[in-house]
Amino acid sequence: MESSANALPSTLANIQDCGCLNASNANVTNFISVKLSGKHNYLLWKAQILCMLGSNDMCGIVDAAFVTPRDYGSETMSKYNYLVKGWIFGSVTKDVLVMCSVSLCSISKLSSVALRFGLIGNLCVAFLFFPVTRGSSILSLFGLTYEASIKYHIWLGHIVMTLFTSLLMVFVTLFIG
Repeated sequence: MESSANALPSTLANIQDCGCLNASNANVTNFISVKLSGKHNYLLWKAQILCMLGSNDMCGIVDAAFVTPRDYGSETMSKYNYLVKGWIFGSVTKDVLVMCSVSLCSISKLSSVALRFGLIGNLCVAFLFFPVTRGSSILSLFGLTYEASIKYHIWLGHIVMTLFTSLLMVFVTLFIG
């Protein structure tokens, strides 16, 4: 009894793998006759891509408005994701593909910069919480005078504001781009 219950998830995985295998056998050139080469033929290209995705129940991979009918595992979903990327990359001209790769590279670099700004900014905010009151035991522990701690606090505040303003600018750039 237990062995048949354990066999069900593996059977479901095999069915999903077969679905991915059948979808990967689809010839992109049969569905997509127009390669994306710019804004002038985008709507025609999009219609063809959506037809191909719809015929394989994969519209939910690229658009959250569509619901995928099956519950995919993470491994199968990853296979479908790579398959759809391959279809899309195979249906654009070289010029568009170069623009996409440059755009993806710059987005990853900007995301890395944003992460660094955020982490350093959070560290500075943590140091802003050190008390700067007169006669604080923490100040005497570090050997700081009250005046020096006020200077430290002001400069740290300026650094925090600069870092978080830079972080905001990076996020606005990512959002617009």
